[in-house]
Amino acid sequence: MWEGAAWPQVPIVNDNFCCFHIVNCTELIVQTEVKWYSLIYTIAFIINGGYLSDQGWVLINTCKNYGGKSSQMAPRPTRPEKARRLGYRARQGYVVYRVRIRRGGRKKHVPKGCTYGKPRNHGVNQLKPVRNCQARAEARVGFRCKALRVLNSYWVAQDSTFKFFEVVLIDPAHNAIRNDPKANWICNPEHKRRETRGLTSAGRKSRGLGKGLRYNKTKGGSRHANWKRRNTLQLHRKR
Repeated sequence: MWEGAAWPQVPIVNDNFCCFHIVNCTELIVQTEVKWYSLIYTIAFIINGGYLSDQGWVLINTCKNYGGKSSQMAPRPTRPEKARRLGYRARQGYVVYRVRIRRGGRKKHVPKGCTYGKPRNHGVNQLKPVRNCQARAEARVGFRCKALRVLNSYWVAQDSTFKFFEVVLIDPAHNAIRNDPKANWICNPEHKRRETRGLTSAGRKSRGLGKGLRYNKTKGGSRHANWKRRNTLQLHRKR
């Protein structure tokens, strides 16, 4: 049984039927036919799906409980249903790190704001990062754990100052991973530091790669390759 006003209570539980009632929140009653092995995933979906009126209160307390460390190893995933969808398994060779990233722009590290350059480079405050917060979180964890391979990551919590992510890492030297046909692909040398080269899901999103009408500006491999292809005039000798 969970403690706190924003956590679900389970008053009726049978073999194949359960009824959730959120106490002291918006009147939300979810009745569903589930199995016992999917019970915890259903509860986590309700909590993380934004259906609670006290979701902000839950996030604030979650950020306080994480402490002031920029990155630390988590004993288990905070969102197990999300971690499993991204490839995490509760077995040897898998590690979860929790990392925080400061939100907003950055300030250029120059003494007294003197850049000593052209006026176009005089900006000091409100410099926007190229990569998104999730991609930078993966790069920070990958730099700290160089012997591990970054598989994927997901959002956990955020407040007015920081965003918290959990990064799933895999040990490529572990026999349990090397003998697993579904996970040993990451042991190949071409997947070293894949998070710094924008090969993860968050990295590809920050690069603008994808399929569909929303990704027309990156056809050909990247934004630069797309621009170069559209702005290059080729005059063949025989045409």
